[in-house]
Amino acid sequence: MPEQRKRQETRRRLVEAASKLYSERGFDAVTIDEIAALAGVARRTFFRYFDVKEESAFPFNEARIELMKRAFLNRAGGRPATIVDIRAVFSEMSQEFMAHAETAAENRKIIEKSAALVRFDLSINLDWERVIAHGIDGTLALQDQESVPPTSYAAELAAGAIIGALLPAFRAWYAGDVKGDLKILGLEALDLIENGMGHGPLAGSRYAPDKPGGA
Repeated sequence: MPEQRKRQETRRRLVEAASKLYSERGFDAVTIDEIAALAGVARRTFFRYFDVKEESAFPFNEARIELMKRAFLNRAGGRPATIVDIRAVFSEMSQEFMAHAETAAENRKIIEKSAALVRFDLSINLDWERVIAHGIDGTLALQDQESVPPTSYAAELAAGAIIGALLPAFRAWYAGDVKGDLKILGLEALDLIENGMGHGPLAGSRYAPDKPGGA
């Protein structure tokens, strides 16, 4: 078996073993030794694929990050991404999630029962936010270089707002047993960003006066 296929097979066994044990007993009750034993590999092999145990509960995150980067680059190249580009990128990403809806639902149940995984999930959200910020700044193409320029505050602010809007869309999708259309839920969230919050649920608030001189 070629080395790459062998590595893929070993990783698959580790992911399946971890998912099985986490589903049966919960993330916190399972040890790395137990995962390795069920997968038929040594403990040290686990760390060739995952830096920490938490990563094994998010086995598709790295690939999805790369997918999102490619989506930005295919859409915008090296130029700064617009909200139109971001809508297109999300549309592509939502299709990937929905294609693995059953697995996503199972993983979510595991995550929600572990405080450690909830914290790790927040760090993953920050990773996604950084990719979006680099996309907005047009610096994604530079990320393979040794020195990557910091993102601008404006891009960070926009990326934070985008992630903040999309998270409730994902929660609604999971709450509906992943039977709904994640793409529609997410695009509705991005509508709020594109059109301005004052045109949505915040209309009429003191931040969006409904008449001249209003407060």
